[in-house]
Amino acid sequence: MAVLQNGEDSLAVRLATLKAAQKSIRIQALVFKGDEAGLRIAQILKEKKAAGLDVRVIVDALSNPWMQTQWLFFDLKQHGIEVEGYEAIALQWLNEVPRPGAHAAFRPGPA
Repeated sequence: MAVLQNGEDSLAVRLATLKAAQKSIRIQALVFKGDEAGLRIAQILKEKKAAGLDVRVIVDALSNPWMQTQWLFFDLKQHGIEVEGYEAIALQWLNEVPRPGAHAAFRPGPA
């Protein structure tokens, strides 16, 4: 265990830990904001998911009402990351909108 001097040190340790993950990542947070730190973490999560890791996030939707944060959660879900507790405030319907090119290999051909 280490005593860290400030939030920057804490973020650096968290980013290094996420980058070092080899099998899976689990994050549980009351508040996971779509601010600069949250966006940096989200980018690593998306990269790790693309590399084949099992990535999951649990958040409290009521503690994360900011629109930028809602977009962050939506973006994570669009990249295949499970976000539990996320109840979109005006973006819920977007999860049902198909993305061009997504799952193209699984679309049935013309009848």
